[in-house]
Amino acid sequence: MSKSPNIVEILKEVVERTSSKMLGHLQTVDPTIEGVFFLHGHYTEVKQRLSDKSSSNEFKFKKYPLVVLFHDFPVRRSENNDMFGTASVQMIILHQTSKQAYIDQRYESVFLPILNPIYDEFIYQLKRHKGLMSPGEHTLIDRPHWGNPDLYGSSGYIFKDVLDGKELKDLVLPVRKKVC
Repeated sequence: MSKSPNIVEILKEVVERTSSKMLGHLQTVDPTIEGVFFLHGHYTEVKQRLSDKSSSNEFKFKKYPLVVLFHDFPVRRSENNDMFGTASVQMIILHQTSKQAYIDQRYESVFLPILNPIYDEFIYQLKRHKGLMSPGEHTLIDRPHWGNPDLYGSSGYIFKDVLDGKELKDLVLPVRKKVC
């Protein structure tokens, strides 16, 4: 009996590899950073899990930078013998920022030294993962002062923390049936 590939686990591994490669650089920018973290779920579940972490002495400083995979995501199945199918996922890479910071300050302190390098390494690690064929196109959106995308602005926060982000929309992931 063949086991279907687990897209969440593949992306979790990619984030773990990204964290391992990036930690030294990130700690030169901010010595309090302990890694790049990963969560997945619906907006409300991710919000609750981050709120739970904020209340925990053990985890309140182990939230950011964060890569979030939002559910639900479609997988277009394939008849190709090597491919399981092609997933189209929505993700965001987040880091805390200051509510009072202007856009140029956000780029200087969060986007350029933290979010952009994480994004670059994440894409590099995606391309190297044996469970994926060459990842496809996606739309990349810088989200300074990220709020509720349904409100088209930054006035409605999804999470309690003030965040900047790089959103990956419609990221195409061709998933292999078997990892080589």
